[in-house]
Amino acid sequence: MTTTQDVIQQWGQVVQPAVCETCDWTYLLTDSSLTRCPNCYQGELQPFDEDLEQLASIAPPELVMPFSVTPERVQKSLETFIQGIPLPPRDLDARELTLRAQRVYLPRWLLDAKIQAKWRAEAGFQYEVESYKQQYRGGQWQSQKVLEKRLDWESRMGQLQREYENIPAPALDEDAALERQLGVFMAGAEHYQPQLLTDSSIRLPNRSTDAALHEAQESM
Repeated sequence: MTTTQDVIQQWGQVVQPAVCETCDWTYLLTDSSLTRCPNCYQGELQPFDEDLEQLASIAPPELVMPFSVTPERVQKSLETFIQGIPLPPRDLDARELTLRAQRVYLPRWLLDAKIQAKWRAEAGFQYEVESYKQQYRGGQWQSQKVLEKRLDWESRMGQLQREYENIPAPALDEDAALERQLGVFMAGAEHYQPQLLTDSSIRLPNRSTDAALHEAQESM
């Protein structure tokens, strides 16, 4: 049985598994004061103290893409958004909304693969054959050079070996919808360090590695 203490030791950071009672999203929380679900904004986050092995995965990641958007940029984007609203409410304040913004890491599976294959083919090689044709003209025999093109087919065999590292595959059922909103978010990843989780939540996968394998195979 995997316990919360086991998870804390694996991640090198104090975390609390939690689940939303409304949308069923599961998280690892580094901020114990976070009680509202960052996904549906309706459900309360409840500590998940059952056997954690029933989750798709709760192991720490190999790579993490740190947050690159600064609070100042968030506030500026919110100000632009609010300016586009006719007669916005007085309490719709960009600064207050920025303070309430929550950082959530979204998971993706990474697949390493080694492929070996044998191939067989027939290769055609074109070559020219030179010969001479005798013709009797003007009372004498004359030689005329003739070039004939031919094709020689030969069997060929070989082996193919390829290695693929960190092929991304969906770890969430909602992966496609999130990518449409956020764009591709695999660029700039770096190796996991516990301090990268400060003041953040981690969305846990809800798809198994077997379920995501098909998508990864198509991208290879």
